Amino acid sequence: MNRVSVEECQKLSVRSIDVASLISSPIEINDQLIELTWTKCNYGGEMVWFLCPACNKRVGTIYRRPITELFLCRHCLDLTYDLRKYHRSKQEVHIKAFNKLRHLARFEQ
Repeated sequence: MNRVSVEECQKLSVRSIDVASLISSPIEINDQLIELTWTKCNYGGEMVWFLCPACNKRVGTIYRRPITELFLCRHCLDLTYDLRKYHRSKQEVHIKAFNKLRHLARFEQ
C-alpha cells in the first residue's frame, strides 16, 4: 500500500497565522473550526499550537489530504515523508540532493 506523503498535502503551520489579530480561540478554516492553545515558554512569552480536531493533540502543523476537506495532524491522516519511502534505496541520494536544491532555491527568492 502506498501511503500519502506530507509533501503531497496542503500544509497549514501555526507560524503562518497572525495570532495577535485573533479575536477568538477557535479559528475557522474551510468551514472547519480548529481550536488553538497556548503554552508558556521558559524565557517568557507564549507558544501557539493547533489542537487536532480528531485526537486533540497539540501540533504545530495541520495537513489536508488532496480532495478532502478536513485539516488534521499527520498522525491522524497516516502521512509519511517522501524520503521515508525511499530509505536505504538507490534513489535516496538523489532525493536528498533534490530536496536540498529546492530548500536553497526557496531562500534565494
